Amino acid sequence: MKHLLRSFLLLLVFPFLLLGAEENAVEKKIVYDLKSGDISVIETNLISAIANNSIYYENHFEELKVKVVIHGDSYKFFVQNSDDLKMKEIGKRLKALYDNYDVTFEMCSVGMKKRNISEKSLYPFVKVVPNSTIALIDAQNDGYAYLPLH
Repeated sequence: MKHLLRSFLLLLVFPFLLLGAEENAVEKKIVYDLKSGDISVIETNLISAIANNSIYYENHFEELKVKVVIHGDSYKFFVQNSDDLKMKEIGKRLKALYDNYDVTFEMCSVGMKKRNISEKSLYPFVKVVPNSTIALIDAQNDGYAYLPLH
């Protein structure tokens, strides 16, 4: 009877413990300075890393908030008009990061102009910002840890 009563009490209390843990969750923040045009860097150091790190923090009742500032040679991964199947697959995986982990993608408008990239050609989840330097300064001043992907 004691075991039954103890189990019943745990079932009543456990959901409230989870709610308390979620309310006390610590938010971690990281901004990726993405300049690399290397597809292996995108796949391993960005896409896989964000997914794995987000899961790690979720398992520890912490939230990982991620921004990716896009400039340098990385523009090509965020243009949706590519005929390359590998690039289309990368685009789907980047969208999954946006959908599943609320990753914010910010692209430098200065570099877009230099490369003749129109805002219409970007994936809808990409936000255009005045320039990469301002985006990185703002993120770091908002408490984001800086991680270069060059």
